[in-house]
Amino acid sequence: MSYREQFAQASRAAEYERQQWDGTSYPSLIWELERVWLDRYLASSPVPAAQMDYLDFACGTGRVLSYLEERMRSARGIEISAAMLDIARQKVRHAELLCADITATPEIEGRYDLITCFRFLLNAEPALRRQAMRGLAARLKDRDSRLLFDNHGNLSSYKALRWPGSVLRRGQPVYESAGNVLSHSDVMSVLHDAGLEVIARHGYGLLSGKAPQLFGYDRVLELERRLAGAAGLERLGVHQLYVCRLTLKQRTRSALRQRS
Repeated sequence: MSYREQFAQASRAAEYERQQWDGTSYPSLIWELERVWLDRYLASSPVPAAQMDYLDFACGTGRVLSYLEERMRSARGIEISAAMLDIARQKVRHAELLCADITATPEIEGRYDLITCFRFLLNAEPALRRQAMRGLAARLKDRDSRLLFDNHGNLSSYKALRWPGSVLRRGQPVYESAGNVLSHSDVMSVLHDAGLEVIARHGYGLLSGKAPQLFGYDRVLELERRLAGAAGLERLGVHQLYVCRLTLKQRTRSALRQRS
């Protein structure tokens, strides 16, 4: 099933919200770690949050957008699923929400100091990954602007056990995101194609998704927090958070397009 179709139905969007973000699930635990990285980025950003125009791409049900929106000068969420946006509207207070496919038109609705993009890259089919990342690069204002996104299926983690199945599925006519993995080199290839460079990378989520059920949510969260800061272990995290900016060459091209 295409990424564009995954959450077209309201029932699937509601099931996703209920299963993923109920406050006791492993994704909820990972979100607690991700909030720390987001806060750290904003504290050291070259552009103060209060001066930022912000976009959350593939904003889903509004988890990241609702967390950051009130700190920003302006905030917008873009999501291809109207059903997901219906749920996001229950959380988001101030941000503008757009139901759109940025790969369907060359028109750009705005340019941003910060773009976040969570749980998209791994789930999208390869061609869509590249199209979307090129579209996001075109929306960055300048080299002080940042794109933050994650790969939540890092091949260098224990998820490597899924690699054989992932390779076998690549030849199937119908794309299936479940069980996928992405290597760092895969990610870098997409970024290079989009004219983006990595300035920071953070890894987290070293334990199995079943760990909270086996050992308790709070205990596993504390252990994951310690492991996330341990030297030499970051690259083994299932989740890899990338902080990117335009390459100098891409920035020059973008500036010329804006003037024309």
